[in-house]
Amino acid sequence: MSLILAQAILVGAALYLALGGFFLVGVLLGRMGPRVGTEVSWGARLLLAPGMVMVWPLLWRRRPGDPPPTESTAHRRSEARR
Repeated sequence: MSLILAQAILVGAALYLALGGFFLVGVLLGRMGPRVGTEVSWGARLLLAPGMVMVWPLLWRRRPGDPPPTESTAHRRSEARR
């Protein structure tokens, strides 16, 4: 039973990293991913690549064209009540 569980975990991790790799290719080609105010150099993209592969679901949520997230801090809530 533990061998099957280990194989399932490895397959899941491989699928997660493969999807992260596909996302990374899209980001490197400039087709998807978060946009910044200025262009990012290829060297910086390659340095950030391992992190992008690991946290690709968080970056996927910030697709181009989406409005920026709204803050929900105590200060903003108190200002909205006034």
